[in-house]
Amino acid sequence: MSHLVCRLRSWAAGQSSMLARFPRFAAAGSASPGRISRCLTRRLHTAQAHQQVQTNAHSPRLSSDLIELFDTQLSTTSSLKAYPTRPVGLLYHPLLTERNGFLVAAERTLIRAKQLVDRIVSAEDATARRQVVKMMDQLSDELCSIMDIAEFVRMAHPDEAYRSTAHQAYSQLFEFMNTLNTHPELYYKLREVLEDPAISRDFTPVEKQVAVQFLTDFEKSGIHLPESQRHSFVSLSNKVLHLGHQFLTDASSRSPTAATANMSARFVTVKSQSDLQGLPTSVVNSLDRATPSSPLRIPVPSTMGNMLVSLADSETVRRDAYTAQNHVGEERVQVLEDMLSARLSLARLTGQPSYGHMFLADKMAQTPDNVQTFLKNLTRSLQPQVTAELEILLRVKQQHSAKRPSATEQLQAWDKDYCMRKARSSAWGASAADSRYSLHGYFTVGNVMDGLSQLFQRLYGVTFRPGTIAAGEVWHPDVRKLEVVDEAAGGLVLGTIYCDLLARPAKAFNGAAHFTVRCARRIDDDVVITDTPTAHAPEQVRTDAQTGQQFQRPMVVLVCNFEPSSTRSATASLDAVVLSLHDLETLFHEMGHAMHSMFAQTHFHNVAGTRCAIDFVELPSILMERFAHDHRVLQLFARHYETGEMLPREVLEHHLARRQQFIGMETASQILMSILDQCYHSQFLDTSPAAQAFVASYFTNGQASTPSTPQSHFTNHMLQMLQNAGPPLSVTPYVPGVNWQVTIGHLFGYGAGYYAYLFDRVLAGRIWTKTFAADPLSREAGETYRTELLQWGGGRDPWACIGHVLADPILLQGDHREAMAQVGRWGLQGF
Repeated sequence: MSHLVCRLRSWAAGQSSMLARFPRFAAAGSASPGRISRCLTRRLHTAQAHQQVQTNAHSPRLSSDLIELFDTQLSTTSSLKAYPTRPVGLLYHPLLTERNGFLVAAERTLIRAKQLVDRIVSAEDATARRQVVKMMDQLSDELCSIMDIAEFVRMAHPDEAYRSTAHQAYSQLFEFMNTLNTHPELYYKLREVLEDPAISRDFTPVEKQVAVQFLTDFEKSGIHLPESQRHSFVSLSNKVLHLGHQFLTDASSRSPTAATANMSARFVTVKSQSDLQGLPTSVVNSLDRATPSSPLRIPVPSTMGNMLVSLADSETVRRDAYTAQNHVGEERVQVLEDMLSARLSLARLTGQPSYGHMFLADKMAQTPDNVQTFLKNLTRSLQPQVTAELEILLRVKQQHSAKRPSATEQLQAWDKDYCMRKARSSAWGASAADSRYSLHGYFTVGNVMDGLSQLFQRLYGVTFRPGTIAAGEVWHPDVRKLEVVDEAAGGLVLGTIYCDLLARPAKAFNGAAHFTVRCARRIDDDVVITDTPTAHAPEQVRTDAQTGQQFQRPMVVLVCNFEPSSTRSATASLDAVVLSLHDLETLFHEMGHAMHSMFAQTHFHNVAGTRCAIDFVELPSILMERFAHDHRVLQLFARHYETGEMLPREVLEHHLARRQQFIGMETASQILMSILDQCYHSQFLDTSPAAQAFVASYFTNGQASTPSTPQSHFTNHMLQMLQNAGPPLSVTPYVPGVNWQVTIGHLFGYGAGYYAYLFDRVLAGRIWTKTFAADPLSREAGETYRTELLQWGGGRDPWACIGHVLADPILLQGDHREAMAQVGRWGLQGF
């Protein structure tokens, strides 16, 4: 699948404008007098902000337009005001006043797109050829202007008919887009322009970056290959897509199916009541059994199966439940291996030794060897922490084991969650029941949004203000609209953020994500296509006061699923939705993506906002999570919704410390899956000695373990080698008969890129420690971060962005291997 237009912004294998939050752990200019003056003003303002925080430490409940917007009638019974205007169209698109507007919009988009293609391939004179890169970017935006909205609607709109029509429009445009990705005339015209110094020497750095990206994306689609090989490329791409969807369906399955080879392995038998010891009494009493002594057959994978693994005191029950949970049919392993093999064939067709080489070529890492260097150094940095945490769990196991303690006792896979729970209960159990340590009530959607606005005002000089919602603009009454206002530009609106934050019965999208529905780009220099009108409403265009250039404003949607207050609070009259600490982190995370979209307003759609390398795109959102952990930031807004009391610092730090207790082992689990992903996308998809040597090259402790049991599947073979490598890479040995690798759905969508979230977490930690830890409200630090990193989107080498923020010469020198090595040595700082 290719990426010429609507380039890959998320980690999904398809074209996507969505950035879903990756689970934290699954088992991302010269100084001028004016600028100097503003910096002095920022320092003064920051000092005043600190004083204000201290003054208001015991003030009553906060009040602001944002709190009123989000904490008043924010429920499924709320309604929008009736506006005496005709509908403006969904997400302010004038053709989307009703669902069939998607089909009209798609047809008009195709007309304009085909005209642009004709203009590009017929460009002969110097003026026309100079516009080729601009026209290709305009072509990309034409298609994405409908595809991005359609993608959001088909995933999140409450009306099935709307979702269906949006999907139809998306599919129509996607099919056309794929013809462009294999359009030789477009490719050769672009290459001709790039290779002509009379034209390319006048490119701006960002324009050249865009041109090179387009060329690279063409070549990733095999367009430079002979015709017969292009047909093979398309065939293999379709095969990967088909197998990937089948793999995802299997990976998300949570019940036994007829395809399972061994049905008896999908149940765990509990013989007696004593086997359930450790589970809550309410759960045990709810089980349907003839008599207390009757055996139970519990289907797995299931919630009950998970409870047996993590709570049952009987090691035998935990072992049986774990084995049953992670044993699946051979054919599901074969689907994964067929997909991996097809990817390898695809890469070799383009002249690359592996899919990892093909995928990583335009990422920050660039090569699989560099990813390995990063992962090995990060593993070494965790060695002392993992060793100490493992000793704690082994002591817990000995204390709760029915067997005689042994000096050679190993922690098994079915012991890990159980012993962690016991250790946490021992260390924190008393405080968990102490209301003085409760976080409940300090975070509401409204006060968090108000706090984010205050934070961004201090860091960047931008604020949120409630936007007026016109008739037909949003898809549900719960949706709120924010305008992002830049004070330095005289109150200019940078862009729009739509917030659909509440859980609802049958809500179409069940998760948290940032959807780009329109990117910023310059539009006053567009090539004019006169046959059909464009869709730029005046409200969606900003004009640069200094240059007169016009840009379309970015527009994004944040979707979360925070539970309404009726399930969170006993106060029936409370309108506000009360958030947990995890909810707070989620909202900060998604807002990190949103602000990246607001600030990265480049001249080109193709590198605007979050359209950047996947091992860079999660950095701003992960960094925002760290702001959510800092008491100085929370002092801006974290007051109890009933009493107005400020969140005590010791309560916050208590909860953060509890969550950090086994952070080393949890990180090691992520490293193991990242290595597994790299091995699965290498050139060694077999069980040969060469494959064994490749897997062993990731070991950091001198071991060269080989599987003790022959494996018929290479994915099992590699998994067994890695799990038997020992700590810090793996703290539990491989369990014969299980193949949990088929549950890692990210092997399709994140193939060869699973390392990226860990990588961005390390980078975010370093930026926090070096730039914001001393003062997380510093305008000077925020301005540096904005101008050196956020505002570039994908229009600048990410290493340059990060290197300038950190003033790090190693990152700036261009040696990617040494840069990756250094990032690994940093370890997890600031988290």
